Amino acid sequence: SVQLNSSDQGMTVFAPTDNAFNDLKPGTLNSLTHQQQIQLILYHIIPKYYSLNDLLLASNPVRTQATGQGGGVFGLNFTGQGQINQV
Repeated sequence: SVQLNSSDQGMTVFAPTDNAFNDLKPGTLNSLTHQQQIQLILYHIIPKYYSLNDLLLASNPVRTQATGQGGGVFGLNFTGQGQINQV
């Protein structure tokens, strides 16, 4: 069982596009261990709600729910212009 860290500021979840999954080698996701699958999902969750405008103004990097060995944290960097964001 996995539990997300508590957040009273909401959450933002990033869902990869179909193209991102199509670009993976066949069997890639199935080859991940249970723990690797959890880390992959947590890497796509930010413990705060960000609107599109907030993402454009975010100070990089933005911390995700994922942690590494020794409790290290993973962050995402955002760049964007207009209505397009790059993560």
